[in-house]
Amino acid sequence: MISQMKKRHLSHIPFSDSPGQIQGIVTENSLLRALHQVITHSHETIESQINSSIKLIRQNDLVEKSFHLISQGKIPIITSDQIRDDIVAVLTKIDLLTYIGSRT
Repeated sequence: MISQMKKRHLSHIPFSDSPGQIQGIVTENSLLRALHQVITHSHETIESQINSSIKLIRQNDLVEKSFHLISQGKIPIITSDQIRDDIVAVLTKIDLLTYIGSRT
């Protein structure tokens, strides 16, 4: 997981169960906490560090929806307009800041 995040320059990565349903998201912070716990408590798993405060939104949803979700502490995961649960991107605070900066 860490190698995929590094390779793709991701700070968040969605986590799904065996049928493919998105269950949550693993963040850099949750991985750091988990890795620290592994050092001190080797029985901990990465799964215990998954942040389930996600919200699936569609590509054609208004940008305002993502601002609202992030302000509530949720992490927007953008899915395809055509295929439900087909992840297009994980929207981050820096993505929104970049968007706002490009519009001014």
